Amino acid sequence: MKRFIVSFILSLLIAALGTSVAAQQTVQSRAVRPAAVTGDLLDLANANDEHVDTRATSGRKDYVGLSFTVDVGSEQNIIGIAQDHGRWPTHAPGAYKVEVGTSAQGPWMLAWQGEGQRGESKAKFEAIRGRFIRVTATAVNTVYKQEWSIAELTVGIDPGQKARTIPSPQRPAPQPAPKPDNKEPNSKPDAEDDKLTARAIRSITAQGITNINAVVDDNNTTRATTTTANYAGAWVQVDLGGTYTVSRVVQVHEPEPRDFPGRYRVEVSADGNRWQTVFEGAGERDRSMATFTPVRARFVRITATANHNNRAAWSIYKLKIRG
Repeated sequence: MKRFIVSFILSLLIAALGTSVAAQQTVQSRAVRPAAVTGDLLDLANANDEHVDTRATSGRKDYVGLSFTVDVGSEQNIIGIAQDHGRWPTHAPGAYKVEVGTSAQGPWMLAWQGEGQRGESKAKFEAIRGRFIRVTATAVNTVYKQEWSIAELTVGIDPGQKARTIPSPQRPAPQPAPKPDNKEPNSKPDAEDDKLTARAIRSITAQGITNINAVVDDNNTTRATTTTANYAGAWVQVDLGGTYTVSRVVQVHEPEPRDFPGRYRVEVSADGNRWQTVFEGAGERDRSMATFTPVRARFVRITATANHNNRAAWSIYKLKIRG
């Protein structure tokens, strides 16, 4: 009789717990497509095109630390994210973490962490109020030893669930004003560049530009130059030696500050054959800075599309690639 009573009580407890867990997700919960996806993976648009036969991919088997960020479009009660691996079911990450933020710069709240799953990797958690979701790989898949691929992404939201809120970051204590120094006027742009990871240039080629190796010789007195003011169509191409995240290209024209291109474009490629334009705009005095959405690439090409004033050449003393 005692055993029957104990078993009966246990069954009631399990039923109650099951009801409690199910109640966390309300009838208003639903799956939505991201408004936008950015990050380290190649061809990320493929993960949000409603086609399971296309994919975003890490492009390599060692993808620990790579991440992507999903924009839901507005603040929502976010309860999860699913990675459908589509035709590549074994390309799940070994392990990953999911964070939620109110802005693309954070602050971030850890929502979930665990292993990827064959076919579809699902992360479900109690609702967090936010707009952005960041997914970061924390371990490779040691069973299948393949790259990380995503055919489609789906975000779970639940307007009816009470959501946790992300604490606002504490404001840093005011710091004393820095003492004046004797740095050159271009020290501020250098500091801006140094906030990003420098990408080493393994090799460099050009067309229509002479002495191109001067941009990587660490000598501020040598330069690569077109030697002529009619240089539209000239280009510089760098090989980073591997696939890296790239988000900024800086041409240093000083000490010939007026030798900047009238207009130029920046293209990137993973294989040197298929190119993607990431920036188009006008050159700038002293240094021309092209900043764009982070993208994975091995090759970067800068092409002059218009002369400046038909009097000055296009010259580059230093070329900096940042990611």
